[in-house]
Amino acid sequence: MQPNINPKLSTPGSSSSEILIPNSTEELNMASRTLSTLASTSIRAVSIGRSFAGGIMFFTPQIGAHLFGVPLAPETNILARLFGIRDLALGGLLWGARSRLATAISSSDPALVKEAGRDLDRLLHLGMAIDSVDILSSIVSIWSGDMGGRAIFWVPCGAAMFVGLQWLAVRHGKL
Repeated sequence: MQPNINPKLSTPGSSSSEILIPNSTEELNMASRTLSTLASTSIRAVSIGRSFAGGIMFFTPQIGAHLFGVPLAPETNILARLFGIRDLALGGLLWGARSRLATAISSSDPALVKEAGRDLDRLLHLGMAIDSVDILSSIVSIWSGDMGGRAIFWVPCGAAMFVGLQWLAVRHGKL
């Protein structure tokens, strides 16, 4: 089945399966400055996932530790809260940066789009670096016998999933 060819540019985020052909240079420039659905979905997933994981570890460290399969003595709740606030803050910042970029794109101001895109890109790279260190730390803990049970799966696999989603967002989110 051949896709329909529509000579009009549809709005970003439309669910049309049509090939979009911009009518003017201005429409071409705006079309190239939209965040792909894959990038936007990846950013939302990481933001929500980080906020959930961070929030549960910050506000209820014992429940969060049980959920992730990490033994946590009550006197070490502070360590869980330090991890939690980091991820809660990163999740919120990522959500805000994505929203700021969407607002900048709709304003049609190239300088705002560039600045917002750069900020989002930096946050995504920061998140990939942090999650990569989490993966390496997990490997060291598994290797030394300090991590077992469900944590062997949840901790490094969750971090690896975040790295992958952020990489997709960077790869498919170029403006």
